[in-house]
Amino acid sequence: MKRTKNMLLSALIFCSLPYTQCLAQIPELVKDELKTRVEQGIYPSIALGIWNKGETHYYIYGKASRNPAQEADKNTLYEIGDATQIYTALLLARYVYGDSTRLGERIPPALRDSSGQFPDTGITWKELATHTSGLPSLPEKPGYPAKADPYAGYSRKELFTYTNLHSDPGQKKKYRYSITGFGLLGELLSDIQKTDYNSLLKKDITEPLRLQHTFLEVPPGMRRHYATGYTDTIAEHWHFKALAAARGIKSNITDLLSFAASFIESDTSLKGPASLTLKAHFNDRKGHKQGLGWHFRGNVAFINGNTGGFHSFVALNPDRRTAVAVLANSGVNPVDDVALYLADSLRNNILKTPEPVAIPSGMLKQYAGSYQNNGLGASLEITYRDNKLYVSAPDIKPKVIYHYGHHRFFFKDLLARITFETDGNDIPVGLLLRQNGREILLIKDDNPGTD
Repeated sequence: MKRTKNMLLSALIFCSLPYTQCLAQIPELVKDELKTRVEQGIYPSIALGIWNKGETHYYIYGKASRNPAQEADKNTLYEIGDATQIYTALLLARYVYGDSTRLGERIPPALRDSSGQFPDTGITWKELATHTSGLPSLPEKPGYPAKADPYAGYSRKELFTYTNLHSDPGQKKKYRYSITGFGLLGELLSDIQKTDYNSLLKKDITEPLRLQHTFLEVPPGMRRHYATGYTDTIAEHWHFKALAAARGIKSNITDLLSFAASFIESDTSLKGPASLTLKAHFNDRKGHKQGLGWHFRGNVAFINGNTGGFHSFVALNPDRRTAVAVLANSGVNPVDDVALYLADSLRNNILKTPEPVAIPSGMLKQYAGSYQNNGLGASLEITYRDNKLYVSAPDIKPKVIYHYGHHRFFFKDLLARITFETDGNDIPVGLLLRQNGREILLIKDDNPGTD
Protein backbone atom coordinates (compact mmCIF):
# COMPACT_ATOMS: atom_id res chain seq x y z
CA MET A 1 0.00 0.00 0.00
CA LYS A 2 2.86 2.37 0.87
CA ARG A 3 4.45 1.69 -2.51
CA THR A 4 1.15 2.48 -4.25
CA LYS A 5 0.84 5.79 -2.40
CA ASN A 6 4.41 6.70 -3.36
CA MET A 7 3.68 5.89 -6.97
CA LEU A 8 0.55 8.07 -6.90
CA LEU A 9 2.45 10.90 -5.25
CA SER A 10 5.20 10.68 -7.86
CA ALA A 11 2.63 10.78 -10.63
CA LEU A 12 0.94 13.83 -9.13
CA ILE A 13 4.25 15.66 -8.73
CA PHE A 14 5.35 14.71 -12.25
CA CYS A 15 2.16 15.87 -13.94
CA SER A 16 1.99 19.09 -11.94
CA LEU A 17 5.12 20.23 -13.75
CA PRO A 18 4.73 22.44 -16.83
CA TYR A 19 3.06 20.06 -19.23
CA THR A 20 5.95 20.12 -21.75
CA GLN A 21 7.91 18.13 -19.15
CA CYS A 22 5.12 15.56 -19.12
CA LEU A 23 3.56 13.44 -21.82
CA ALA A 24 2.84 14.97 -25.24
CA GLN A 25 -0.78 15.78 -24.56
CA ILE A 26 -2.35 18.94 -25.92
CA PRO A 27 -3.60 20.91 -22.89
CA GLU A 28 -7.26 21.82 -22.71
CA LEU A 29 -6.35 25.49 -22.32
CA VAL A 30 -4.69 25.37 -25.75
CA LYS A 31 -7.64 23.59 -27.34
CA ASP A 32 -10.07 26.05 -25.75
CA GLU A 33 -8.07 29.05 -26.94
CA LEU A 34 -7.79 27.76 -30.49
CA LYS A 35 -11.50 26.93 -30.58
CA THR A 36 -12.26 30.49 -29.42
CA ARG A 37 -9.98 31.98 -32.07
CA VAL A 38 -11.62 29.98 -34.85
CA GLU A 39 -15.14 30.83 -33.66
CA GLN A 40 -14.30 34.54 -33.46
CA GLY A 41 -12.84 34.53 -36.98
CA ILE A 42 -9.13 34.85 -36.23
CA TYR A 43 -8.49 31.63 -38.14
CA PRO A 44 -10.94 29.92 -40.49
CA SER A 45 -9.24 26.69 -39.40
CA ILE A 46 -6.29 25.56 -37.31
CA ALA A 47 -4.30 22.31 -37.51
CA LEU A 48 -1.96 21.55 -34.62
CA GLY A 49 0.32 18.57 -34.09
CA ILE A 50 2.73 17.73 -31.29
CA TRP A 51 5.27 14.89 -31.23
CA ASN A 52 7.00 13.92 -28.01
CA LYS A 53 9.29 10.93 -27.59
CA GLY A 54 7.50 9.01 -30.32
CA GLU A 55 3.92 9.91 -29.40
CA THR A 56 1.81 12.17 -31.60
CA HIS A 57 -1.32 14.18 -30.83
CA TYR A 58 -3.42 16.43 -33.07
CA TYR A 59 -6.04 19.11 -32.70
CA ILE A 60 -7.84 20.26 -35.85
CA TYR A 61 -10.78 22.64 -35.85
CA GLY A 62 -12.60 24.89 -38.28
CA LYS A 63 -13.25 25.25 -41.98
CA ALA A 64 -10.75 24.47 -44.73
CA SER A 65 -13.16 26.43 -46.90
CA ARG A 66 -16.02 28.67 -45.79
CA ASN A 67 -18.00 28.66 -49.04
CA PRO A 68 -18.71 25.94 -49.84
CA ALA A 69 -18.26 24.80 -46.23
CA GLN A 70 -15.62 22.11 -45.82
CA GLU A 71 -14.27 20.95 -42.48
CA ALA A 72 -10.52 20.82 -41.98
CA ASP A 73 -9.00 17.43 -41.17
CA LYS A 74 -5.63 15.66 -41.20
CA ASN A 75 -5.65 15.58 -45.00
CA THR A 76 -6.13 19.35 -45.41
CA LEU A 77 -3.26 20.94 -47.32
CA TYR A 78 -1.94 24.35 -46.28
CA GLU A 79 0.72 26.62 -47.76
CA ILE A 80 3.65 26.57 -45.32
CA GLY A 81 5.41 29.60 -46.83
CA ASP A 82 8.82 30.41 -45.36
CA ALA A 83 8.88 27.13 -43.39
CA THR A 84 9.96 25.67 -46.76
CA GLN A 85 13.43 26.93 -45.89
CA ILE A 86 14.13 24.11 -43.40
CA TYR A 87 13.60 21.63 -46.25
CA THR A 88 16.06 23.55 -48.42
CA ALA A 89 18.51 23.80 -45.52
CA LEU A 90 18.30 20.02 -45.07
CA LEU A 91 19.09 19.56 -48.76
CA LEU A 92 22.20 21.70 -48.26
CA ALA A 93 23.18 19.78 -45.11
CA ARG A 94 22.82 16.52 -47.01
CA TYR A 95 25.09 17.89 -49.74
CA VAL A 96 27.87 18.92 -47.35
CA TYR A 97 27.42 16.22 -44.68
CA GLY A 98 30.68 14.45 -43.89
CA ASP A 99 32.69 17.52 -44.82
CA SER A 100 31.01 20.45 -43.13
CA THR A 101 33.94 22.72 -44.02
CA ARG A 102 32.28 22.90 -47.42
CA LEU A 103 29.64 25.10 -45.83
CA GLY A 104 32.18 27.90 -45.76
CA GLU A 105 33.16 27.48 -49.41
CA ARG A 106 32.31 30.20 -51.85
CA ILE A 107 29.85 29.26 -54.55
CA PRO A 108 32.00 27.63 -57.27
CA PRO A 109 32.73 29.92 -60.25
CA ALA A 110 31.56 27.36 -62.81
CA LEU A 111 28.25 27.10 -60.99
CA ARG A 112 27.90 30.85 -60.92
CA ASP A 113 28.52 31.05 -64.65
CA SER A 114 26.02 28.31 -65.50
CA SER A 115 23.46 30.03 -63.33
CA GLY A 116 23.35 33.31 -65.17
CA GLN A 117 26.73 34.85 -64.33
CA PHE A 118 26.09 35.18 -60.64
CA PRO A 119 28.69 37.72 -59.45
CA ASP A 120 31.83 36.74 -57.56
CA THR A 121 30.87 38.41 -54.28
CA GLY A 122 32.39 35.68 -52.15
CA ILE A 123 28.98 34.46 -50.93
CA THR A 124 29.19 31.05 -49.27
CA TRP A 125 26.69 28.25 -48.86
CA LYS A 126 26.52 28.92 -45.11
CA GLU A 127 25.76 32.60 -45.64
CA LEU A 128 22.83 31.79 -47.90
CA ALA A 129 21.43 29.34 -45.33
CA THR A 130 21.90 31.64 -42.30
CA HIS A 131 20.56 34.87 -43.85
CA THR A 132 24.00 36.51 -43.74
CA SER A 133 24.70 36.76 -47.48
CA GLY A 134 23.88 40.45 -47.76
CA LEU A 135 21.08 39.75 -50.26
CA PRO A 136 17.81 41.70 -49.84
CA SER A 137 14.77 40.13 -48.23
CA LEU A 138 12.66 40.02 -51.38
CA PRO A 139 13.56 40.54 -55.02
CA GLU A 140 11.93 43.66 -56.33
CA LYS A 141 10.19 43.93 -59.65
CA PRO A 142 7.41 46.19 -60.95
CA GLY A 143 4.14 44.58 -59.92
CA TYR A 144 5.75 42.46 -57.19
CA PRO A 145 4.58 41.65 -54.57
CA ALA A 146 1.37 43.63 -55.05
CA LYS A 147 -0.31 40.95 -57.15
CA ALA A 148 -2.62 38.42 -55.55
CA ASP A 149 -0.27 35.60 -56.66
CA PRO A 150 2.90 37.71 -56.67
CA TYR A 151 5.70 35.34 -57.67
CA ALA A 152 3.96 32.92 -60.01
CA GLY A 153 5.83 34.32 -62.99
CA TYR A 154 9.09 35.18 -61.28
CA SER A 155 11.65 33.23 -63.28
CA ARG A 156 15.06 31.82 -62.60
CA LYS A 157 16.59 34.29 -65.04
CA GLU A 158 14.99 37.21 -63.20
CA LEU A 159 16.27 35.92 -59.86
CA PHE A 160 19.86 35.64 -61.07
CA THR A 161 19.72 39.00 -62.80
CA TYR A 162 18.43 40.56 -59.60
CA THR A 163 21.10 38.98 -57.38
CA ASN A 164 23.74 40.06 -59.91
CA LEU A 165 22.66 43.68 -59.38
CA HIS A 166 21.71 43.73 -55.71
CA SER A 167 24.19 41.64 -53.74
CA ASP A 168 25.65 43.82 -50.99
CA PRO A 169 29.00 42.58 -49.62
CA GLY A 170 28.83 45.37 -47.01
CA GLN A 171 25.88 43.58 -45.38
CA LYS A 172 27.65 40.24 -45.13
CA LYS A 173 28.34 38.85 -41.66
CA LYS A 174 25.14 40.55 -40.48
CA TYR A 175 21.76 38.89 -40.07
CA ARG A 176 19.43 40.10 -42.82
CA TYR A 177 16.43 37.87 -43.43
CA SER A 178 16.51 36.94 -47.11
CA ILE A 179 13.87 35.04 -49.06
CA THR A 180 16.00 35.95 -52.08
CA GLY A 181 18.95 34.06 -50.59
CA PHE A 182 16.97 30.88 -49.95
CA GLY A 183 15.43 30.97 -53.41
CA LEU A 184 18.92 31.24 -54.82
CA LEU A 185 20.19 28.43 -52.58
CA GLY A 186 17.55 26.04 -53.90
CA GLU A 187 18.39 26.87 -57.52
CA LEU A 188 22.13 26.40 -56.93
CA LEU A 189 21.69 23.05 -55.15
CA SER A 190 19.54 21.89 -58.06
CA ASP A 191 22.24 22.98 -60.52
CA ILE A 192 24.87 20.93 -58.70
CA GLN A 193 22.82 17.78 -59.12
CA LYS A 194 21.66 18.70 -62.63
CA THR A 195 17.99 18.58 -61.76
CA ASP A 196 15.19 20.90 -60.66
CA TYR A 197 14.22 21.76 -57.09
CA ASN A 198 11.01 19.71 -57.14
CA SER A 199 12.85 16.55 -58.23
CA LEU A 200 15.60 17.16 -55.67
CA LEU A 201 13.03 17.59 -52.90
CA LYS A 202 11.35 14.31 -53.82
CA LYS A 203 14.58 12.32 -54.16
CA ASP A 204 16.32 13.49 -51.01
CA ILE A 205 13.49 14.30 -48.57
CA THR A 206 9.88 13.40 -49.29
CA GLU A 207 10.54 9.89 -50.64
CA PRO A 208 13.10 8.82 -47.98
CA LEU A 209 10.85 10.17 -45.21
CA ARG A 210 7.67 8.87 -46.86
CA LEU A 211 6.02 12.27 -46.93
CA GLN A 212 3.19 11.55 -49.34
CA HIS A 213 1.30 14.82 -48.86
CA THR A 214 4.10 17.37 -49.37
CA PHE A 215 4.14 19.19 -52.70
CA LEU A 216 5.34 22.22 -54.59
CA GLU A 217 2.36 21.92 -56.91
CA VAL A 218 -0.73 20.19 -55.56
CA PRO A 219 -1.62 17.27 -57.86
CA PRO A 220 -5.11 17.30 -59.43
CA GLY A 221 -6.21 14.33 -57.33
CA MET A 222 -5.31 16.17 -54.10
CA ARG A 223 -6.81 19.58 -54.86
CA ARG A 224 -10.02 18.75 -53.02
CA HIS A 225 -7.90 18.80 -49.84
CA TYR A 226 -6.28 22.19 -50.60
CA ALA A 227 -7.55 24.74 -48.07
CA THR A 228 -8.76 28.15 -49.15
CA GLY A 229 -6.59 30.96 -47.79
CA TYR A 230 -8.14 34.07 -46.27
CA THR A 231 -7.39 37.63 -45.29
CA ASP A 232 -10.54 39.74 -44.89
CA THR A 233 -11.58 38.03 -48.13
CA ILE A 234 -10.46 34.96 -50.06
CA ALA A 235 -6.73 35.01 -50.86
CA GLU A 236 -5.28 33.54 -54.03
CA HIS A 237 -3.16 30.43 -53.74
CA TRP A 238 0.50 31.26 -54.31
CA HIS A 239 2.65 29.60 -56.97
CA PHE A 240 6.40 29.80 -57.42
CA LYS A 241 9.13 29.29 -59.95
CA ALA A 242 12.54 30.56 -58.83
CA LEU A 243 11.54 31.20 -55.22
CA ALA A 244 10.02 27.77 -54.62
CA ALA A 245 12.89 26.81 -52.31
CA ALA A 246 12.08 29.73 -50.03
CA ARG A 247 8.27 29.64 -49.76
CA GLY A 248 6.73 27.10 -52.12
CA ILE A 249 5.77 23.94 -50.19
CA LYS A 250 2.21 22.83 -49.42
CA SER A 251 1.69 20.14 -46.79
CA ASN A 252 -0.82 18.69 -44.35
CA ILE A 253 -0.32 18.62 -40.59
CA THR A 254 0.68 14.94 -40.41
CA ASP A 255 3.44 15.30 -43.01
CA LEU A 256 4.71 18.56 -41.53
CA LEU A 257 4.85 17.08 -38.03
CA SER A 258 6.57 13.93 -39.33
CA PHE A 259 9.16 16.08 -41.06
CA ALA A 260 9.72 18.15 -37.91
CA ALA A 261 10.08 15.01 -35.77
CA SER A 262 12.69 13.62 -38.19
CA PHE A 263 15.13 16.24 -36.88
CA ILE A 264 14.91 14.63 -33.44
CA GLU A 265 14.21 10.94 -34.11
CA SER A 266 17.29 8.74 -33.98
CA ASP A 267 16.34 6.26 -36.69
CA THR A 268 15.79 8.43 -39.75
CA SER A 269 18.08 8.27 -42.78
CA LEU A 270 18.67 12.02 -42.62
CA LYS A 271 19.62 12.24 -38.93
CA GLY A 272 23.22 13.35 -39.56
CA PRO A 273 22.36 16.18 -41.95
CA ALA A 274 19.39 17.15 -39.77
CA SER A 275 21.68 17.50 -36.73
CA LEU A 276 23.97 19.72 -38.78
CA THR A 277 21.12 22.16 -39.50
CA LEU A 278 20.43 22.52 -35.76
CA LYS A 279 23.96 23.63 -34.87
CA ALA A 280 24.65 27.32 -34.39
CA HIS A 281 26.38 28.47 -37.58
CA PHE A 282 26.10 32.20 -36.89
CA ASN A 283 26.23 34.27 -33.71
CA ASP A 284 26.29 38.03 -33.41
CA ARG A 285 27.15 40.37 -30.54
CA LYS A 286 23.49 40.70 -29.62
CA GLY A 287 23.22 36.98 -28.99
CA HIS A 288 21.33 36.27 -32.21
CA LYS A 289 21.91 32.65 -33.20
CA GLN A 290 21.17 30.98 -36.52
CA GLY A 291 21.23 27.37 -37.62
CA LEU A 292 20.84 26.32 -41.24
CA GLY A 293 17.31 27.56 -41.89
CA TRP A 294 16.48 27.45 -38.18
CA HIS A 295 16.13 30.41 -35.82
CA PHE A 296 16.59 30.01 -32.07
CA ARG A 297 14.72 31.26 -29.02
CA GLY A 298 16.36 29.90 -25.92
CA ASN A 299 16.58 26.15 -26.37
CA VAL A 300 13.86 26.08 -29.05
CA ALA A 301 14.67 25.97 -32.76
CA PHE A 302 11.87 27.37 -34.89
CA ILE A 303 10.76 28.75 -38.20
CA ASN A 304 7.55 30.55 -39.09
CA GLY A 305 6.07 31.15 -42.49
CA ASN A 306 3.29 32.83 -44.39
CA THR A 307 1.84 33.41 -47.82
CA GLY A 308 -1.08 35.62 -48.82
CA GLY A 309 -3.70 33.46 -47.09
CA PHE A 310 -1.78 31.13 -44.74
CA HIS A 311 0.47 30.99 -41.68
CA SER A 312 2.68 28.18 -40.38
CA PHE A 313 5.05 27.51 -37.52
CA VAL A 314 7.43 24.65 -36.72
CA ALA A 315 9.24 24.44 -33.36
CA LEU A 316 11.69 21.89 -31.96
CA ASN A 317 12.82 21.36 -28.40
CA PRO A 318 15.55 18.73 -28.78
CA ASP A 319 16.26 18.65 -25.03
CA ARG A 320 12.70 17.50 -24.38
CA ARG A 321 12.44 15.54 -27.62
CA THR A 322 9.44 17.59 -28.69
CA ALA A 323 8.35 18.81 -32.11
CA VAL A 324 5.38 21.10 -32.77
CA ALA A 325 3.73 22.05 -36.06
CA VAL A 326 0.87 24.51 -36.54
CA LEU A 327 -0.98 25.48 -39.72
CA ALA A 328 -3.76 28.01 -40.32
CA ASN A 329 -5.50 29.33 -43.43
CA SER A 330 -5.26 32.95 -42.30
CA GLY A 331 -2.83 35.32 -43.97
CA VAL A 332 -3.39 37.95 -41.26
CA ASN A 333 -3.05 36.18 -37.92
CA PRO A 334 0.07 34.18 -37.02
CA VAL A 335 0.22 31.02 -34.89
CA ASP A 336 3.62 31.64 -33.29
CA ASP A 337 2.54 31.95 -29.65
CA VAL A 338 0.78 28.58 -29.68
CA ALA A 339 3.75 26.66 -31.08
CA LEU A 340 6.32 28.34 -28.83
CA TYR A 341 4.19 27.71 -25.76
CA LEU A 342 3.83 24.03 -26.63
CA ALA A 343 7.57 23.72 -27.28
CA ASP A 344 8.59 25.41 -24.02
CA SER A 345 5.89 26.64 -21.64
CA LEU A 346 8.49 27.76 -19.10
CA ARG A 347 9.74 30.58 -21.33
CA ASN A 348 6.76 31.31 -23.56
CA ASN A 349 3.16 32.32 -22.98
CA ILE A 350 0.07 31.74 -25.06
CA LEU A 351 -1.92 34.88 -25.89
CA LYS A 352 -5.26 34.20 -24.22
CA THR A 353 -8.42 35.79 -25.58
CA PRO A 354 -9.76 38.08 -22.82
CA GLU A 355 -13.34 38.39 -21.67
CA PRO A 356 -14.87 41.81 -22.49
CA VAL A 357 -15.40 44.13 -19.50
CA ALA A 358 -18.25 46.65 -19.63
CA ILE A 359 -17.27 50.32 -19.64
CA PRO A 360 -19.52 53.45 -19.54
CA SER A 361 -20.00 55.20 -22.87
CA GLY A 362 -18.63 58.44 -21.42
CA MET A 363 -15.33 56.72 -20.72
CA LEU A 364 -15.22 55.15 -24.19
CA LYS A 365 -15.51 58.54 -25.85
CA GLN A 366 -12.30 59.79 -24.26
CA TYR A 367 -10.23 57.34 -26.32
CA ALA A 368 -11.49 58.69 -29.65
CA GLY A 369 -9.00 60.61 -31.75
CA SER A 370 -6.13 60.37 -34.22
CA TYR A 371 -2.93 58.65 -33.14
CA GLN A 372 0.37 59.05 -34.97
CA ASN A 373 3.90 57.71 -35.08
CA ASN A 374 5.59 60.08 -37.51
CA GLY A 375 8.90 58.26 -37.39
CA LEU A 376 7.32 55.07 -38.69
CA GLY A 377 4.71 56.82 -40.81
CA ALA A 378 2.01 54.94 -38.88
CA SER A 379 -1.41 56.27 -37.96
CA LEU A 380 -4.60 54.94 -36.40
CA GLU A 381 -8.00 56.57 -36.13
CA ILE A 382 -10.12 55.69 -33.08
CA THR A 383 -13.79 56.58 -33.47
CA TYR A 384 -16.74 56.27 -31.10
CA ARG A 385 -20.08 55.18 -32.56
CA ASP A 386 -23.13 53.41 -31.12
CA ASN A 387 -21.41 52.81 -27.79
CA LYS A 388 -18.48 51.07 -29.50
CA LEU A 389 -14.91 51.95 -30.34
CA TYR A 390 -13.65 51.40 -33.88
CA VAL A 391 -10.04 51.32 -35.08
CA SER A 392 -9.17 52.14 -38.66
CA ALA A 393 -5.99 52.83 -40.59
CA PRO A 394 -5.29 54.02 -44.13
CA ASP A 395 -6.70 51.43 -46.58
CA ILE A 396 -8.04 49.30 -43.70
CA LYS A 397 -11.72 49.18 -42.85
CA PRO A 398 -12.79 49.94 -39.25
CA LYS A 399 -12.70 47.13 -36.68
CA VAL A 400 -14.39 47.07 -33.29
CA ILE A 401 -12.16 46.83 -30.23
CA TYR A 402 -13.36 45.48 -26.87
CA HIS A 403 -12.40 46.71 -23.42
CA TYR A 404 -10.94 44.21 -20.94
CA GLY A 405 -9.82 46.51 -18.14
CA HIS A 406 -7.18 49.12 -17.26
CA HIS A 407 -7.28 51.00 -20.61
CA ARG A 408 -6.69 47.73 -22.49
CA PHE A 409 -8.60 46.63 -25.59
CA PHE A 410 -8.55 43.62 -27.91
CA PHE A 411 -9.85 42.65 -31.35
CA LYS A 412 -12.04 39.58 -31.68
CA ASP A 413 -10.86 38.76 -35.22
CA LEU A 414 -7.27 39.99 -35.03
CA LEU A 415 -4.38 38.90 -32.82
CA ALA A 416 -3.59 42.39 -31.58
CA ARG A 417 -3.92 44.35 -28.37
CA ILE A 418 -4.15 48.09 -27.69
CA THR A 419 -3.22 49.72 -24.39
CA PHE A 420 -3.97 53.41 -24.05
CA GLU A 421 -1.34 55.54 -22.32
CA THR A 422 -2.70 58.23 -19.96
CA ASP A 423 -1.46 61.40 -18.28
CA GLY A 424 -1.62 62.29 -14.59
CA ASN A 425 -5.33 62.99 -14.90
CA ASP A 426 -6.00 59.58 -16.45
CA ILE A 427 -6.69 61.18 -19.86
CA PRO A 428 -5.52 59.17 -22.92
CA VAL A 429 -2.48 60.75 -24.60
CA GLY A 430 -1.26 57.84 -26.69
CA LEU A 431 -1.59 54.14 -27.34
CA LEU A 432 0.64 51.08 -27.57
CA LEU A 433 -0.25 48.60 -30.31
CA ARG A 434 1.02 45.06 -29.84
CA GLN A 435 0.79 42.79 -32.87
CA ASN A 436 2.88 39.96 -34.32
CA GLY A 437 5.56 40.33 -31.66
CA ARG A 438 5.99 44.06 -32.30
CA GLU A 439 5.11 47.11 -30.21
CA ILE A 440 4.34 50.49 -31.76
CA LEU A 441 3.74 53.63 -29.71
CA LEU A 442 1.43 56.25 -31.27
CA ILE A 443 0.75 59.73 -29.84
CA LYS A 444 -2.73 61.23 -29.74
CA ASP A 445 -3.36 64.57 -31.44
CA ASP A 446 -6.00 67.11 -30.42
CA ASN A 447 -8.78 66.19 -32.87
CA PRO A 448 -11.49 63.88 -31.50
CA GLY A 449 -12.66 61.03 -33.71
CA THR A 450 -16.33 60.96 -32.78
CA ASP A 451 -19.11 60.77 -35.34
